[in-house]
Amino acid sequence: MKKSKGSVRLHAPAGIYEGCLYKHVQEYLGIKYAEAERFKKPERLGGAMKVYNAAEYGPACPQSVEGLKKGRESEDCLHLNIWRPDEEPGHRRPVMVFIHGGGFNSGSNREALYDGKSLAARGEVVMVSINYRLGIFGFLDAESICGPEKAYMKNLGLLDQIEALRWVQENIESFGGDAGNVTIFGESAGSISVTALLAAPAARGLFQKVIAQSGVITGLGRSVEDAANISDQLIYKLGLHSMNDICTIPAESLVKTTVSFVNKNFTSNGPYNGSRMFAPTTDGEIIPFDIERAIQENAGKVQLLHGSNANEMHFFKLLIPELRQKHSVATYVLFYLRKYEHMSEETTMAVYQDYKERYPKWSRSKIFMQMFTDRAFRLYHTELSELYSKAGGKVYQYRFSVEARWLKACHGLELGYLFNTVKTAFSFRNRTLLGINENPGLTRRMQDAWVRFASEGNPGHAGIPEWKQYTKERPETMIIGKKWVPRRHDHAEDDFAWKARVPETYTQRSAYRSY
Repeated sequence: MKKSKGSVRLHAPAGIYEGCLYKHVQEYLGIKYAEAERFKKPERLGGAMKVYNAAEYGPACPQSVEGLKKGRESEDCLHLNIWRPDEEPGHRRPVMVFIHGGGFNSGSNREALYDGKSLAARGEVVMVSINYRLGIFGFLDAESICGPEKAYMKNLGLLDQIEALRWVQENIESFGGDAGNVTIFGESAGSISVTALLAAPAARGLFQKVIAQSGVITGLGRSVEDAANISDQLIYKLGLHSMNDICTIPAESLVKTTVSFVNKNFTSNGPYNGSRMFAPTTDGEIIPFDIERAIQENAGKVQLLHGSNANEMHFFKLLIPELRQKHSVATYVLFYLRKYEHMSEETTMAVYQDYKERYPKWSRSKIFMQMFTDRAFRLYHTELSELYSKAGGKVYQYRFSVEARWLKACHGLELGYLFNTVKTAFSFRNRTLLGINENPGLTRRMQDAWVRFASEGNPGHAGIPEWKQYTKERPETMIIGKKWVPRRHDHAEDDFAWKARVPETYTQRSAYRSY
C-alpha cells in the first residue's frame, strides 16, 4: 500500500475531517454518517461541530457468514469513505457512491478490492463507499415479537443506505462533489441494493444514475411471508421472547447462532438457500409490492447502466462444495431451479436438452453451470432492460467476458479491474492460483466508461466502439472482453431454451415469488 504524503483537513456541514493526502488524491476514511440502536432505523448525527480523524477505516458491520470476516467489527458501523482529486476543480465533480456486495451477510467498505483512489484520480470524480447493516442486524423481520412498531422495521440495511445518500446530499459539495449528479453503483448484493433503491420512494431524488453489476432486486427480493417465516424460526432458535431479549443478547451470540442456522437450513439439503436468508423484502413501504411499476416510474428521471458476467456461477465454486464436484453440479442446479425459479425437474431437463443440442460438445456439468448463470443473472438483467426501455428509460447493457484461468468470467471478477486493485486486493499466490492478471488497458476502458456514464449519462468514449442505448427496436449489449464488441440481442438466439420452455419466467412478477 502506498504511503500517504501527509494530512489534509476539510470543513463540511457535518464536521471537520482530517484525512490523508496521496499523489493526486485526498482520502477520508471512516466518516460516521448515522447512528442506530440495534434493530432501529438509522438516525442522523447531531451535536456541535467537531474535528474527526478520517485517516483510518471504520469497523465492518458484524458478519453472518463464517470464514468471511473483514477485520474489526462493531455494531457502530455506519461509516463511509471518500476519495477526491487533490486539485481544486473549476466545477463540481460527479459523485459515485459504491455499495458493496456479500449476499447481505458479509462484506465491508474497508476491503482492499474497493479502494477508490484510482477511480477518483483517473475519472475526476468524488468517490464514496458505504457500510450498511448486514444479516440479522440489517434484514431481520422482528414484527412477530415486537409488534408492528415503526421503530423496528424490515429492510434496515436499505434504510442505512438511504441515510448515507442523504448525508452525501448535505455534505458532498464540501468535498468538491455535485449533489445534483450522483451515481449509485454496486455489485452482487450491492447491485440488488441499487435496483431496490431505484424502486424505493424514500430514495427518490437522492441520485440521478444507477450502475447495477450482477444482481437485480426482482430476482432476489423476499416476500413478506418468507421474511417473517425465516425470522420467526431464527428467533425461536435463539430462545428469544421479547424485544428486550433480542436487543440485549451479545452480538457474538447472534452471529454464532445465525451461522449455525444457515449451515443447517440453507443448503441444497435444507429448506432454504443462504443468499435468501437475509435480503431486501418487498414490504409495501420501503420497497413497493409492485416493484416493477415502481422501477418504471423512475424511467424518465434516472439513467441506468447494468449487466452481468458471462460465467457468474463459477465464483460460487469457492463457496458451494457441490459446484466443485462435477457429479453433483446437476443435483445442486436442479435444486436451485426447482426451489427458487419454480421449475419442475421435467421442465429443467427439457431446457438442458435444448442447451445440449445447441452445444453438443459441452459436458453435462458445463451446461448446468451455464443454465445456472443464465437464469440467476443474465435473464434478470435482460428483463430489466426490457422493463426500463419500455417505460422510456435510458438504459445501457453490458456483458463482462474477460476470463480468469480457473473461474472464467465469474461473479465479481470485473471489480478488480474497475477499481484497479487486482494487485493490491489479491496476494501473488491467489492471483496465480485463480489466474487473475492485471490488465491496464481493460482498467482504463472500464473506468472511462463508468465515469463518463456518471458524468454525462453515456458510457461511450473514444477508446471503445460506439455503445448504443438498449431499446425495443435495437436491444444492444456491449460485450466487454479482450475487445469490446457491441452485439445485437436476439431473444430467439440468446434465450432459445428459456423462452420456449419457461414462458412464465418472462411474465411472472419476480417480486411475488415465494423464496
